[in-house]
Amino acid sequence: MTVQSLRNSGTSSEQTATIRLAAPLQRNTAFQEKLTAAATRIQAASPNSQLPAITAQLSRLELLACAASFLADSEADDDTSWSSIASSIQPLFRPHCQESDGPERPASPPTPAAEADRPITDIIQEAARRQGIEPALVAAVIKTESNFDHKAISPAGAEGLMQLMPETAKDLGVNNTFDAEQNVHGGTKYLKGLLEKYSGDLDKALAAYNWGPGNVDRQGMDNLPTETRNYLARVKGIYTRLTG
Repeated sequence: MTVQSLRNSGTSSEQTATIRLAAPLQRNTAFQEKLTAAATRIQAASPNSQLPAITAQLSRLELLACAASFLADSEADDDTSWSSIASSIQPLFRPHCQESDGPERPASPPTPAAEADRPITDIIQEAARRQGIEPALVAAVIKTESNFDHKAISPAGAEGLMQLMPETAKDLGVNNTFDAEQNVHGGTKYLKGLLEKYSGDLDKALAAYNWGPGNVDRQGMDNLPTETRNYLARVKGIYTRLTG
């Protein structure tokens, strides 16, 4: 599958942006393999999938992340906004993005973070399926919490993709908060527990995820701090875009 075949599959804004990123790399065999795999998932989600739209959306993000890896080696990219978006999630997909044919890059210094051994799309969908919630909601929380940075640490000490506090992570059975798979499964389990606690009330569950269930219970939804109100708006906005 080539850039042209992806172009022929539709003219959505996401596809247009993907084509702009991929066009300078048409001759790169390694990238073509990644383009084929991701574009196939975008074009034809499994008929057995309950959420083909989110599968396609997350596959687009995976393709963008791979594109960023190759574009970093060239001067061809003049679309900095899409490059920035791709770069923000690139670290999670780097194990699945082969390096370009250009000069070898220096090895990155060791970090305590463990990158995903498989695509984040698969991890999100598996965790969401296991807990019975929508992958789009999990993805929206991850985007808001860490911008898909599995190494993220907040000033308060929350860690990883879904920004788990160490004690919460321990209670959830997460041994390494910087491991993408453990963090997403633990964070999704925690989110599911909050949804059950508040009888499916998404606003309360998200507020508790951000502010803490104790604060929500004691002070109520009418007294949310500005940060939490902004958090709710952002998560729900991303969730709506992913499912719209």
